Amino acid sequence: MLNELINTSQIIDQIRGDVTVELFDARSNKLLRREQKHNFIANLGRQYLQYLQRVSFKSGISGLNSTADTDTSVIECFDSIVLSNSVSPANPTDEWFIPGDMVGWANKSTYSGPDILRGTPNATLSSTSSSKTKWVFDWPVHAANGTIGSVCWANNMDTTSFMASSSLIESRSFPGVYPIAIRRSDGYLFRGSGTTVTVYDSNLATISSFTTISVSGLCWDSGTNKLWVISGNQIASYSDTGTLVDGPISVTARSYRGLTSDGSGLWTTARNDTNVYKISFSGVDISNFSANLGDSNTVTYWGLDVGRDICWDSATNTLLVTGGYYPASSNWQRMRRYTVSGSSTGYLTSLNAWDGSSYVGGYNYNYYYYDTYYATTYFDLLNDNTLLLPRHTYDNNYIFSVRLDDMGTRALLPSPITKTNSQTLRVTYEFNYS
Repeated sequence: MLNELINTSQIIDQIRGDVTVELFDARSNKLLRREQKHNFIANLGRQYLQYLQRVSFKSGISGLNSTADTDTSVIECFDSIVLSNSVSPANPTDEWFIPGDMVGWANKSTYSGPDILRGTPNATLSSTSSSKTKWVFDWPVHAANGTIGSVCWANNMDTTSFMASSSLIESRSFPGVYPIAIRRSDGYLFRGSGTTVTVYDSNLATISSFTTISVSGLCWDSGTNKLWVISGNQIASYSDTGTLVDGPISVTARSYRGLTSDGSGLWTTARNDTNVYKISFSGVDISNFSANLGDSNTVTYWGLDVGRDICWDSATNTLLVTGGYYPASSNWQRMRRYTVSGSSTGYLTSLNAWDGSSYVGGYNYNYYYYDTYYATTYFDLLNDNTLLLPRHTYDNNYIFSVRLDDMGTRALLPSPITKTNSQTLRVTYEFNYS
């Protein structure tokens, strides 16, 4: 018997991506700057290429009634080119999502319009052969202005995209559809239900519970070591054992949903409301902006309204904002990243949890109220690139660990390039297969 092991990692490592970034004067078309660099294939890119090889090679086995387990799909991560301001050192073994802020992007569809980020593929200069594929993208004077440190391939920026999920954390006794807050220093999780907060350790074992104001959202503020809670018209803070520290303090009455802290104040959202609100620790409205998640203010389908949640990402100093129910099989919860001024720094993403065979909390004809709206709105960050999402099916409760995957490759430029509105930009990305 002949056994031969095919090392797919070695095959993938032989695929080389060479990146050229060129800056031109818009009037004279004179070349002002050129930077060249080869890429590295990120973890998600590696998984995706292995998945493609695996699917092709195993084709036909299931038709023979042979043993075939469920093969979890991996999201496409070579749909869009993304320009980031990141100059962080390359770390191929531990990079899953695009670092830094997005300066510009383009997908494989031609575009001509006012978008200040989006470019277009150059059909004349792009080409492919058996040995290489070359994509060329152009940005006009009004787009991609800023400093570019990295060039990445990622999943599609123009349409809803799935976040890939990692392994399921099973806890069938955990009530999964309530607001949660995570203390990132030790992984402790606080769950709010009515006027009760229950505390769990990092293994989801129950530690304690205590009484608070009615919980519409809650968050752990690491700077002050307090658990903040918001109701319909009050905020209050507590120690991790339930001792009241601040309040209750009156706030503007709204149907609040979700709460997070950036260290200088509290951020929250509300039902049937596209705004994101910042409230001081003393209860005063500070600012607000509209978060465009592609939803309307209300959803009347099955009588369910739009729910939102929010989380502060201290690694990037941005807000992650989600919005709730969608009566379509691929849009359960959408998320976008915002700066504190309300500028979107990320693309709209459909946030689904996948257990290897089905989307938990996803569409189910028989159990709408169990498997859609109530299962999709709450989340918090466990670490810089992992979300925890309470989900449930008709009869089981879960917490999902969802990794913020989106990057297939990254090329760190030797020196950053700064583009202004008097210049155009061209990026050539060539994959060599031999």
